[in-house]
Amino acid sequence: MTSSQSIDPRDSARGTTESPLALALTESLAHPLSRRRRLGEGLAAGLLVLLAAVLSMSFFEKLPIEGTSLAIDWQDLWPAIRGGVIRYENTGLRNPPWSILPVLPLGLLSMRAGWAILTLATLACLILSVPHFDRPRLRLAGILLLVSSFPAVRHAADGNFEGLVIAGMLLMLHGLAAQSPWWLAGGVLLATAKPQESWLVLLLVIYRVTVRWPRKAAALAGALIAGVTVPLFLVHGRDWLQAMLGIPQRGGIMDISVGAAAARLSLEPWITVVLWVAILSMTAVVCLRNRGVLTREQTAFAISASLLLAPYSAGNSLLAVLAIGILSGLREAPGMTLALIALINAPYAARLLSWDVVDWQAGYWTVVLLLTWGALGRLLLQAENRPAEDAVSVE
Repeated sequence: MTSSQSIDPRDSARGTTESPLALALTESLAHPLSRRRRLGEGLAAGLLVLLAAVLSMSFFEKLPIEGTSLAIDWQDLWPAIRGGVIRYENTGLRNPPWSILPVLPLGLLSMRAGWAILTLATLACLILSVPHFDRPRLRLAGILLLVSSFPAVRHAADGNFEGLVIAGMLLMLHGLAAQSPWWLAGGVLLATAKPQESWLVLLLVIYRVTVRWPRKAAALAGALIAGVTVPLFLVHGRDWLQAMLGIPQRGGIMDISVGAAAARLSLEPWITVVLWVAILSMTAVVCLRNRGVLTREQTAFAISASLLLAPYSAGNSLLAVLAIGILSGLREAPGMTLALIALINAPYAARLLSWDVVDWQAGYWTVVLLLTWGALGRLLLQAENRPAEDAVSVE
């Protein structure tokens, strides 16, 4: 058996990138519901969403956040989109202008109401990101583990845009599997909300589109992306780049990148360069050995490497790694999955014991990210070698 077998991308995707979001997109195209049933379900879903939004806004408006760290990120981000207008100067906004288009309407609401809707939308993205398993209880367990994880709770408390990245990654995977320029373009625009998480994934996507897609479909995807990014870059590009270059947390106690960790350990610059090159090389070897459909595990592996090698990254970004790739192992590798989740949730214990985690949290997240990167890489290599071993045993 050779690696040149013809594989339907959709069949491969169902086993590797399957999520309720992707299934809903596929099934809505393949099996349209009757008008009456679709209208009824749409009205019911709309009313439930509206009720949840009203209750969330009412709750968040009454939260006593003065003198606390609640909404610490959102209080910097909301002024940057207040009134539905993008502003980079003197705000905490670092995201590309095209990626925050979906959240611009939140600038028309009050700060607390916008925080409530952002939290609700992020929670919905997390739930939809959990893959389908053959046992419903396993998926329910995955949802509970994800929404109660330390990074998920921190994002809800801080108010950040991780939901955009997670939704974008899932849309990219669906677009790649279905060879849909529209879904791929939408995914790219959202996933780049945090370039420090997505830059290696984007390189893998470009590689697979170049190698596997028809030229017309690839050209259309590129045109769609350029049609949104180029005009916005011309208007806001300079301010955005200045904001990116001026991140005050770079190298500080929140930075979990390899470069920041090496600086804290006072390592020689050449050692940092060797570590950087080694991680990049091993990531490329693992990801490029499999030229098939980009899986959730490969995507999470690339996100982990992106965070390690980025000029700046924060520990809360492990939420995307957990949602996209780690939870997928609940069925095939439950031991590894639960061990990684335990490490990610360990700061809960530190909080309960009233330990001062400020000075060591960045180093801890760097270690957890390295372990996650290594575990996912090992899992990918094992999955790739398994078919060859099975073929030998059959012969």
